Amino acid sequence: MPKDILRAPALSTFYLHNCPIRKLDIEWPASTTLTSLSLKGLLIQEVPKEIAKLSELNDLNLDCNPIFTLPDELGHLKKLKHLSAKGIPWIPFEGKIYQMPKAKYQKWHAENPYIINYLSEKAVEDLFDKFDENNNNILDLTEVAKLNFEFLISIPRIGVNKRGYNTYGGVPPMIFKLKDLESLDLSYTAINCIPDFASELFNLQTLNLEHCPFLENVSGNVGLLPNLRSLHLNSCAMLDSPPPDIVGRGFDSVRAFLKKMAGGFTECHRTKLMFIGLGQAGKTT
Repeated sequence: MPKDILRAPALSTFYLHNCPIRKLDIEWPASTTLTSLSLKGLLIQEVPKEIAKLSELNDLNLDCNPIFTLPDELGHLKKLKHLSAKGIPWIPFEGKIYQMPKAKYQKWHAENPYIINYLSEKAVEDLFDKFDENNNNILDLTEVAKLNFEFLISIPRIGVNKRGYNTYGGVPPMIFKLKDLESLDLSYTAINCIPDFASELFNLQTLNLEHCPFLENVSGNVGLLPNLRSLHLNSCAMLDSPPPDIVGRGFDSVRAFLKKMAGGFTECHRTKLMFIGLGQAGKTT
């Protein structure tokens, strides 16, 4: 790939998808007309901090890369409106797939090559055999769940390494500097909370946190964001706040719950105990 590829005249959009590239050895111009950059399904483990030079950038897609975090320098992208940093996905079954024969497993990976690109085709085949405990060339739900956990912990993803980011729940802190951000996708990551700093994302309209198995709570401040129109929380197994029954009722219920949390109110269920019996039977002692 030419080093000066981003210096093309009047270049506004640049997509680089599903290439076995571990390092982007290109020049990042300080002045550019680029507004949309998509680096999806590569093998980069570090996002180039030089992307911060692209001052006109509105849309940044870093989906399906084996990355632990995002560089602080990206917080300087003051015009950024859409940021997607979805992790490498595992096999979503959610009750729709009750078993997965080996042929179906191979087909899924052919259609979603990100895991094979990172681990190798042989490693993916070996993992099927490892978790096929009864050696029948079919994975049942329990076996798929164990396999997915292996994909979760063995492939780098945002939130896995929280050193220095505990206050932010594994969310890269630079995200909260992006004041004009309208959409944020952190699905398939290992974050464990959305902190109070989310109140800084005043213009946020869409927040996708689906398939974040370690996510425990979402700050009540998210419910106070005035422009928020959608919040996706499906398949977050450890989510406690908002609780699953609230999530199941849809966005309006989730937002109402989060607003109550932000105001210091929590639901309190009281049980009233009554003693019923004959007179003078000692109920008051």
